[in-house]
Amino acid sequence: MPHTKAEARRAYARQYYAKNGECRGPESIVKRKRRQLEWHQENKERRNEEAKIRYIDRRDYIKDKYLKAEFGISLGEYTKRHTEQGGLCAICYEPETVRSKGKLKSLAVDHNHKTGKVRGLLCQRCNTALGSLRESPKLALALIEYLKKSEEDGKVDSSS
Repeated sequence: MPHTKAEARRAYARQYYAKNGECRGPESIVKRKRRQLEWHQENKERRNEEAKIRYIDRRDYIKDKYLKAEFGISLGEYTKRHTEQGGLCAICYEPETVRSKGKLKSLAVDHNHKTGKVRGLLCQRCNTALGSLRESPKLALALIEYLKKSEEDGKVDSSS
């Protein structure tokens, strides 16, 4: 007679599985693993297609969460703005050219760091330039004046 509830459950399980010809021991684990392996090999294409769909869904979900947390916009709003801009940078009107891990990067979300308001989508180069200017119109104008003055003095080769 079992002394504890756990022992009683184990005794019942042994009797049940012995009576019904099923086993939960190491032999059944090996059989189950073998069946799983066979199923995976027989359904390889189906599994790959399902994995691709899960990956795409998950990637969009992650990007949506990131955009909401960082900029307060959804993936749908990002896509709408991207379409409105024609897939081009809001400053230089060129498509993104920077690649990461062999894939073209998406346009960066430009926002006012004081108000948090989204201004537009920028290519990586314009976004970096804007950040280097510390979003200061005064610095941007000083840079323009510097370039104009240098160009007039013949100090800067205009082909670069």
